[in-house]
Amino acid sequence: MFIINQIVGLPLQEGYNWSYDLVEKIMGKFIFIVFIISLLLICGYSYLNKRKHFFTRYHLYTLVISILSLYLFAKMAQDLMGKELITTWDLVISSKVNLLWNPVLNQIFIFITDLGSTISLASLSLILLGILIYKKRWYYSTLFVSGMLGGLGLRVLAKIIFHRARPLDGLIAETGYSFPSGHAMISLIYFSLMLYIFKDDIKNIYLKWIFALGCIMMFLLIGFSRIYLNVHWFSDVIAGFALGLFWITLLILVYKVITLLKTNKNLNK
Repeated sequence: MFIINQIVGLPLQEGYNWSYDLVEKIMGKFIFIVFIISLLLICGYSYLNKRKHFFTRYHLYTLVISILSLYLFAKMAQDLMGKELITTWDLVISSKVNLLWNPVLNQIFIFITDLGSTISLASLSLILLGILIYKKRWYYSTLFVSGMLGGLGLRVLAKIIFHRARPLDGLIAETGYSFPSGHAMISLIYFSLMLYIFKDDIKNIYLKWIFALGCIMMFLLIGFSRIYLNVHWFSDVIAGFALGLFWITLLILVYKVITLLKTNKNLNK
């Protein structure tokens, strides 16, 4: 124990919570938190699937994506707080991105980034929600509202926790904290949910692929626009995508459990 303490730099003293702090020191605080959350998710998933047989292989893939995306967000956060390699890349990309600027591309990416603004996505969300309510698709309506509102809440919370300053000399004026990118996070949630909701409504395989690629390209372009305009660091956008993906995959699993529990309850009446 003494040798390990000397290696990781932990003090050896009476009453010291050695095992917890050793793991935290080695793994990093955010990674350690993700490890605990992942264990809870896996245990909950295994318990429910063993007792109730709720899930299919598709849901197992969803769980894996959820855990990996949360790990990626934690990795970005950990590197940011420790000023590790990702912050070096952030500085390099931010200092070189102005070499890509030209009047035509500038206007294109300003237009794209405006599509991911709060006002634009709020308007698009109301339209989509109106369509779902009109078609009485209540499951997807509640999933969509939970996804968007929960995503907004997570974005605000993360920005308050990390309060990272934006890059200097952005092509457009922006205020507020930088990490994670709200544009990247909320646009991924919106377009991913739109893909999830309507994917089975399109019967033509080619149109389905075009629709899927279109949704993916939209949030990728919105995320890239934030880097191009130099109003977000590269790691902000990656973290925004990761946190958004974690949130919607988690919601899909939670709503699957709620729906099946409600169905079983109705059958037992």
